[in-house]
Amino acid sequence: MLSDEEAQVYKLRLAQLHSPATLVEVQDKTIRQDMLHALRHFPANSVDLLFADPPYNLSKTFHERRFQETSLAEYEEWLDS
Repeated sequence: MLSDEEAQVYKLRLAQLHSPATLVEVQDKTIRQDMLHALRHFPANSVDLLFADPPYNLSKTFHERRFQETSLAEYEEWLDS
């Protein structure tokens, strides 16, 4: 579990992108939003490593967002997108 001080440090690193971003705006940040939306706003040639946490095609509720399992074909199509 994070201490209050650690939580404040990490909170400062969180970002969401809703318009074209500069390298300074994304460097050393944790982008917390839909990857397919965020990537549209990254500066060209600015990503060395991208870690995306997919929904894993499970039926579950996370906070107030509900995910529903889809067919294998639909899930593969989504992953390929």
